[in-house]
Amino acid sequence: GLANDVKNMSAQSSISRGGFDKTGEAGGFRSNIRDADKQRQLEDSDRISKTEDTIDRLILDAEAAYRDNPEDMPKLQQLVKRLLERGRPEDEQRAIRLLMKGFETTKQFRFRQDAGKVRLRQLKRTLEKYKERAEAKPDDEKAQQEYQAAKAKFSDIELGEIKSAVEAYPTDLGLKFQLGQRYFERGDHDQAIALLQDAKGDARYRGRALALLGQSFGAMGWHDEAIATYRQALENKAT
Repeated sequence: GLANDVKNMSAQSSISRGGFDKTGEAGGFRSNIRDADKQRQLEDSDRISKTEDTIDRLILDAEAAYRDNPEDMPKLQQLVKRLLERGRPEDEQRAIRLLMKGFETTKQFRFRQDAGKVRLRQLKRTLEKYKERAEAKPDDEKAQQEYQAAKAKFSDIELGEIKSAVEAYPTDLGLKFQLGQRYFERGDHDQAIALLQDAKGDARYRGRALALLGQSFGAMGWHDEAIATYRQALENKAT
């Protein structure tokens, strides 16, 4: 009846508008897809430039607020946050300088800790480049040596950062677990055992700390301690 005719006409009109009835013809469905893709690319590039403009403006605002009151630590932190969001190499260097200034001013370790995290982020990127080069040239001895040297440097600096954090926050068992794990990975089982013994006092790290402790005891030839620790690890898993 009439209702059906109207419904069909409406559907036909939608199909025509969408270009679905011209599939395979110029100006048909594929053309619509291409136009939609082009439109999306324009919108994306517009959004990216808007985001860049926005972050540049936010940095200028944070910059002005900090300049007016350089002793105000929340304003310093806000500027650091904005610089790290933009994340250019010079932004990261500036963020490190600001954080170290915050540390010198307040003597609060968290500023020094955050500066260390930015440094590690930079080193990690450098390490990735050496890794890619070493993997792309497995027979190139120089590329392999450079990667191993970069890996050792990163490991030493990371260890130093965690060590400083443990000294600053001696009751934080999560940090002790991290440090114990790093010593374990280096085969320094004496240091690892002392830290992991403490770390297992926190339920969140207990299972992993016991597993590493058992392996450390075993590596040192303390088999009775290793067996007792593995037993504890199994009991911990069962609870």
